[in-house]
Amino acid sequence: REDALAALRAEAADGSMSASEFLKEAERIRQTHPDDGSDDVRVKVADASQAGESVTDAVDAPLTASDVMPPLGTRKERRDRQGRLEPKRFIPANSQAYEVMDGILNSEEGAIRSRWFKAASDVTGLTGVGSVDGVNLGVLSDQDDAFLRYTHHALAPENFALFDRLRAGDPPEELKGLSGKDLDYALV
Repeated sequence: REDALAALRAEAADGSMSASEFLKEAERIRQTHPDDGSDDVRVKVADASQAGESVTDAVDAPLTASDVMPPLGTRKERRDRQGRLEPKRFIPANSQAYEVMDGILNSEEGAIRSRWFKAASDVTGLTGVGSVDGVNLGVLSDQDDAFLRYTHHALAPENFALFDRLRAGDPPEELKGLSGKDLDYALV
């Protein structure tokens, strides 16, 4: 697996593949090559990119399961977490949550309907802001990547809290009385 990943890094270094292509190929390598003790390359790349470290060095640094998965907690803590949407560590995971939020708001009785979360899902997907969780192939500067990542993670908790309020039919004061596109525009 390490040899395949090294070859992939060398190929990506010349700028001939996009970040999404790199991630797809890294995933294919992870699935088709025997596990040699290395962890998921996407996690290592995203962590290194977020920390401003070399992506090449990060892929060689081992991670443990506890670095990737949160502790399970007690039975009560697990039960309390079920059904709650909370911001995740990676932007594409939050993008998927935004899509779920859109479906809930537009189908659940008593929820305030909005398409803003669908737009947020589209913007934060792998072809949008979510791409910064991959390998920086020079399309954006490292500072741009860091800014987009910081901004996303600063806004995500607010977006998740807003979803909870809209789902409960209790919008923030400044949004009361707005609906449809007026609400969506105000959210932007």
